[in-house]
Amino acid sequence: MGQYEYSPRVRLVIGAALGVGGLVMTVAGFRQLLFVAHPLQSSEVAGVLMGLLILFAGVSISMPPIAGVRQYLFGALAITCMALLFDWVAFVPGPRDFHTGASAIHRGGSVNSTFGRVVFGIFAVFCDLFAFYAWRKTLRQLRQHVDTDPS
Repeated sequence: MGQYEYSPRVRLVIGAALGVGGLVMTVAGFRQLLFVAHPLQSSEVAGVLMGLLILFAGVSISMPPIAGVRQYLFGALAITCMALLFDWVAFVPGPRDFHTGASAIHRGGSVNSTFGRVVFGIFAVFCDLFAFYAWRKTLRQLRQHVDTDPS
C-alpha cells in the first residue's frame, strides 16, 4: 500500500459524503430550475453542474484505486461538468457578478463583466480540451476492456 493510499473504508466514507452532497445539490438545483422562465440563463444551472461534478467525483473516489473503465468514466463525467460550468459562466447570456477578491468572505471590488467572461472563457477552453482528452482516454480504456474481455 502506497504512502498516499487510503483504506477502502475512508474512500467509501469520503466518496459517499461527496456523492450524497452532490446529489442533494443537483436535485435542489433542478427543483429551482422548474420555476424559472429562462432555465439556461438561471444561476441554478451552476448549482446543478457543481452538484453533478461533486456527485461524479464522489463516486470516483469511492471506487478502488485501480485505473479501470468505471474510474475513467466517472472522472470524465466530473471533468465534463467542470468544463460545462466554465462554459456556462463564460458564454451563456445572463447577468454575471465578478469580484477581485480571493474568497466569498473577502469579495473585493467589482470587475467588468466582459473581463470576467474573457478570463472564464480562457479557462473554459482549457477545461474543454481536458474533458475531450478525458473522454478519449475513457473510450480507449473501454475499447481495450472490450478487446480483452473473454465473454
